[in-house]
Amino acid sequence: MRIATDLRGKILTAHEVRAVTQRLRELLGDSFTALDAASDIRLEAWLRFQAVADRCQDSREGRGEGLKAAAAALRVPQYRLKDIEEGHVNHILPGVLVRYIAYLGLERWFGRWKKANRSLVVRLALDT
Repeated sequence: MRIATDLRGKILTAHEVRAVTQRLRELLGDSFTALDAASDIRLEAWLRFQAVADRCQDSREGRGEGLKAAAAALRVPQYRLKDIEEGHVNHILPGVLVRYIAYLGLERWFGRWKKANRSLVVRLALDT
């Protein structure tokens, strides 16, 4: 699932995350509220991580590189990078994410994202 184009790759503020979450709840109603409450992945975590997912995919594709080639270069299974690029927060291995970020040259941007998303950074064990 992709978020709106104008938010693609943007590090969201806490206010923006709350606003998008609220709007989705309004649009999708009770079924969304039940799904969000039952899910291990909270919508806010997904929204926050989506900037990383989008930035990684855009960077890789901007290099003209396929997922298979990036996975081979990093010596990780393709599905691990796919989990990152699709924002599957509960399936992400911190070491793989950090290596992928470095491989794509996104360390400075990722540092800014980490500062803006401290609770998720701790949850994903990215603070080491």
